[in-house]
Amino acid sequence: MQLLTKDSNAKIKKTNKLTQAIYEFYNLTLTSRIITKKDGSTFDPCPNANLFGCREDCLRESGRGIFSNVRDARTKKLELFVNDQATFMKMLSNECLKIVKNRVIKLKKKVRIRLNTISDIDYLSILCVRDGITYKNIFMAYPELNFYDYTKIASRFGKKLPSNYHLTMSDSREPKAQKQIDYALKRGGNVATVFFVKKGEPLPTIHRGRKVIDGDIDDNRIEDDKNIVVGLRLKGNEAIKNIDRSNFVYTQAI
Repeated sequence: MQLLTKDSNAKIKKTNKLTQAIYEFYNLTLTSRIITKKDGSTFDPCPNANLFGCREDCLRESGRGIFSNVRDARTKKLELFVNDQATFMKMLSNECLKIVKNRVIKLKKKVRIRLNTISDIDYLSILCVRDGITYKNIFMAYPELNFYDYTKIASRFGKKLPSNYHLTMSDSREPKAQKQIDYALKRGGNVATVFFVKKGEPLPTIHRGRKVIDGDIDDNRIEDDKNIVVGLRLKGNEAIKNIDRSNFVYTQAI
């Protein structure tokens, strides 16, 4: 089982093509579905999905997620994470170490890794071992690599993040999620907003009083200016079909 992939995600693949002269992007995709652990308890890989009203709109059913074998592979990765976290983190660390040796050192690539493609797991609090030394988290274990995520957990913006970890807050129209979003915005976080805009059509220029950039062009969020909105177009057949029932997607800017 390989955890990190380079070109299996359409947006990551597109970003690699656009930035290949300088950067190299990898991502880790676990299922976003709530699963049952071996001990009978449940684990939610995206704990604020209900609060933000995006559980049904989730990207798991778009792109390669429409294929059952892809969904099964994502589920198996998450099952390994929840049932044997030590082995999962050992595998992840080994893959990062290979990337450092073969891509960063040998080829002088600047590598960027998205650990939560459709999940929202707090890797800040998970220990990571590298070369026999235990670090507080994977970000501290691998300072040669840059990591980034989108998140719906605003409390992370209240922490002093490692210098090689960049977060973008997710947006929502759900009233109960506004405190979370405001918390992140007040602490300098950018926000990613999904708009119901067809491919090829322009996104709104201003949202929440901030400039909107086209986040569909690439996934290089680390290079984004501060105090902006990352505009994204709604994707996934099921999400588009049920747009009238969604509180996660904006049909117009505010």
